[in-house]
Amino acid sequence: MNPDGTRLQSFDKQFNSFLDDYNLLKDQEGKNRNIYSLRHFYATDRIYNGVELAFLAKNMGTTETMLRKHYDHAVVKANKVQRHRLSKKVVDIRELLGSK
Repeated sequence: MNPDGTRLQSFDKQFNSFLDDYNLLKDQEGKNRNIYSLRHFYATDRIYNGVELAFLAKNMGTTETMLRKHYDHAVVKANKVQRHRLSKKVVDIRELLGSK
């Protein structure tokens, strides 16, 4: 339903109108966003937040292989962030124990 109460004629047009209203039609690389961009954002965000690929694949109706193919960059970045967080925890534990 449109804000004026009329029926929605095209979800894509309505979505693009929303993006235009908020100056979000283009991403930081200048590429057009579309409804599929939301799926990409969701997958990338879930990977960055440590969701297991097997769970995410089932949730999204795809396979781990396809996720790895399209989101390997996110997996690599998430792994680096996780290693960094773990290394900080090791340092914190050593400081608590008084060892170096």
